[in-house]
Amino acid sequence: MGASGWWAEINGILVGPGAPPTHSERCNYDAEYVDAAETEGTELEIDPAYLPEGATETSQLAEVVACGGVVVWNLRYYVVPDVPDPDNPLPLRSGGGFNISRVLTGTRSFSFYSAAADRTEPVTISGRPAVFMRPFVANERDIGFFEGALVIAEPWGMTAIYGTGLTTEEFIKVAEGLYREAN
Repeated sequence: MGASGWWAEINGILVGPGAPPTHSERCNYDAEYVDAAETEGTELEIDPAYLPEGATETSQLAEVVACGGVVVWNLRYYVVPDVPDPDNPLPLRSGGGFNISRVLTGTRSFSFYSAAADRTEPVTISGRPAVFMRPFVANERDIGFFEGALVIAEPWGMTAIYGTGLTTEEFIKVAEGLYREAN
């Protein structure tokens, strides 16, 4: 248990509200923003083969950080529209926003304040160990209304998908789409 809430190590990743924040050990106050093109062809490139219908990247919010001339952080933001249900006041999918980040780090840690121990579980994404902090399901309908996170352990660090607007199935499909062609 961390000082500010529970945390646990699952699949080699520290997760929960009390987990230490993510950082790259390569940075010693020499961080600078660089062009996203510097991640192309590297393990930090973010090019998902699957995005939910209508999802768009908000490229003006992309953050790519280098320390000592080495790219250590790539963060992309996406917006997801509502999908209305004509037969129900709750939509088929709630709109929202999510991000995908990749960080070069030796300490895999993801501090997620909305995580609940009963919705946090080990999973495997394309053969990689991961942790899924499932979004809360409202009225037994998985519509992506509440925050969720999926954190994947990588040999060089970690990949995280975090936010709202994704159903449980869509979190998994976005994650798997980072490692193979869309179906």
